[in-house]
Amino acid sequence: MHRDHVAGIALDIVQKYLAEDTPIFCSQPTAAGLIHQLEDQINFSEARKNKGYDETSPYGDLNVFETRLRLQPFNQPRIIELVPDRIWFYPHPVGHIRGACGYVFVVKDGNATVKFMAPGDVSCHDQVSTRGVQPLPKIYAPDILMYRDGTNDAEDLAQGTCEATFWQREMQRLGQLAQKCHNENKWLFGPTFAVDRLPAFAQTIANLDLPVYIFSPSAYRLWQRMESPEGFWCDSDCPVRGGERITLFRDWHDMFCGDPAAVTATSGMGHGPAAFLLWNFLSMENAVVATLGFAAYNTNNYNLKRVKRGEKVKLQVPHSKGTDETVEVLVRAELEHFRPTGHSLRETSAQWTEEVLRYSQFKEPMVGLSHGTTSGFNWAQKRLLGFNIFRADRKEDRKVQLL
Repeated sequence: MHRDHVAGIALDIVQKYLAEDTPIFCSQPTAAGLIHQLEDQINFSEARKNKGYDETSPYGDLNVFETRLRLQPFNQPRIIELVPDRIWFYPHPVGHIRGACGYVFVVKDGNATVKFMAPGDVSCHDQVSTRGVQPLPKIYAPDILMYRDGTNDAEDLAQGTCEATFWQREMQRLGQLAQKCHNENKWLFGPTFAVDRLPAFAQTIANLDLPVYIFSPSAYRLWQRMESPEGFWCDSDCPVRGGERITLFRDWHDMFCGDPAAVTATSGMGHGPAAFLLWNFLSMENAVVATLGFAAYNTNNYNLKRVKRGEKVKLQVPHSKGTDETVEVLVRAELEHFRPTGHSLRETSAQWTEEVLRYSQFKEPMVGLSHGTTSGFNWAQKRLLGFNIFRADRKEDRKVQLL
């Protein structure tokens, strides 16, 4: 439920193709988060415009109102009919972030029925606010996995250790680093995604009775909304309580008036609001900068992946004209890297794929490989034998016609 994933539904270019009565089905937390994201974008753009930035929100209050009218959120997994006696879908929690779900579509044509699944990003391991993906009811077992999250396929992140507990061990390591920084009177900064990642970072450290600073009113308000009754949709969701050790700062300059502490800000890959803090903390000798999660290409986490203390690094930071500008900074801070990923690790993901297609009526169930790299697809194709594989990096596979 990141903004660039869901907020496009409110754009005029999308809305014009929808009939007036076209519904938007989504889990209850996604509905709550979507409206928050839309309203926040309008407020954010307006505030920047008032400060002289060249920025206009891509949608307005009318777009938000019309989107809200279309929403039909569900608060439990259940079968929903799309086309009478022809097409149904079943939403299933996938454990990636709060409210995330995959969809099994059941399509009936005459006497034939085919089930295919759009799984989303699947997490088989438990996290702070959501449990790992639960077994899919056998009656909805798909014949086709439209695409399979391949984020971690190319890497053996657990390095031969238990994949099921890797996330917890990374979070424990983060907590140990926070304690070390506190003892040495150093700052610890880690950029995080607004949904799940920011609360997980904050609660992990606050549970150690250590102070945590948050820069991002938007993310904090979203956290509060996720903790309200509208932020839960199934038994997989768990409350996240930060306690009194967490302090919100609306102006990131203000936090430096206090003692060094752990700091987090959105967004998770080191761009957006977090970019300015990266710029600041990287130049400080009494700071540790922690990169968290998946370092996507051409983001600041990617730029920091191989840089060392004493080297210069180029960062992408927001410019007043609404674009990014490149700045150079000499790295004086220590750098630590963590991968408490919300995606299943590679062997666990392969086993989940085999399990979810176990009851397919097809002799060779179909699997689409996407959201990954060519090396990851190579690993997955070699590992997943007995399946009809289609890959996003092969042009001839991008469009598959089923007869």
